[in-house]
Amino acid sequence: MRRVASLIALVAALGFGSVAVDVVASQPAVAVTNPTAYAHLQYAVWFEQVRGDFAQLFVTEVQDLITDIQHVITEHEKKDVATFRNDCTKIEGTVQNLRAAAPIPNAQLERYWKQALSDMANVATSCITGINNHDNAKIESTASDISNATALIKKITKSS
Repeated sequence: MRRVASLIALVAALGFGSVAVDVVASQPAVAVTNPTAYAHLQYAVWFEQVRGDFAQLFVTEVQDLITDIQHVITEHEKKDVATFRNDCTKIEGTVQNLRAAAPIPNAQLERYWKQALSDMANVATSCITGINNHDNAKIESTASDISNATALIKKITKSS
């Protein structure tokens, strides 16, 4: 119920309409008078649903993988293979979780989101394949997919 109260406060702050709450379903019903603000609200609700996995993937796991790759590229260090593979597998699992989430309620942003997740799935696959085949070039190739996914995420967050 606290989330519903927060949503009502956000609706009021944005000034785009009135809110009625279906107490049984705890679902807000919004009378839209400002579609732009309403679109921002829809995005905020979507982001609230995926926030944990989103932060895990694009902050923690990507940083762990970048650190691993830097060890391979700059130091030609034989990093603990189990840890490295685990970092790649974490990304693969988080991408699967995010793919199962509801779509972004904006067609263009959803296309960016799907492509970013596809790029991150490629990162995981290339990383695991590179480790299994002892192929540093395959591991290093993940950098462009990480860069592409990051650029798309920036587009999504700037548009919201």
